[in-house]
Amino acid sequence: MNDVNTRSEVPLSELELPKTGAKVVLYEYLTIGQSRELQRILMAKGSFNVETSKMDNLSTEAILEVQDKAAEFLVKEVKTKAGETIPFSQDWLYNLPIEDGNLIYNRITELMNPRTEQTKN
Repeated sequence: MNDVNTRSEVPLSELELPKTGAKVVLYEYLTIGQSRELQRILMAKGSFNVETSKMDNLSTEAILEVQDKAAEFLVKEVKTKAGETIPFSQDWLYNLPIEDGNLIYNRITELMNPRTEQTKN
């Protein structure tokens, strides 16, 4: 998926990591194409129950795969404590202290599941 041109218009935010002092630069939302790609991963790993409108037979591994793919979509770059800007990589994320990694994944989960005005009320 080539989304370089459209991503420049997406608002960014920074998440400061308490253990490493790095700042993670995140896109503030997924594009519809990215969301559908995440849905494809889920559909390939489980089944959709039409009666309950929920996924059935979905493994924890599938959820983790979706979160990792979402991280690739949502993390633009990392600013180290020393001020160096480095590109995001899964290897970098996997080598963080658990507190910092969980903070990133929690934010990714929030961005994957945006609350609409209807659900806020």
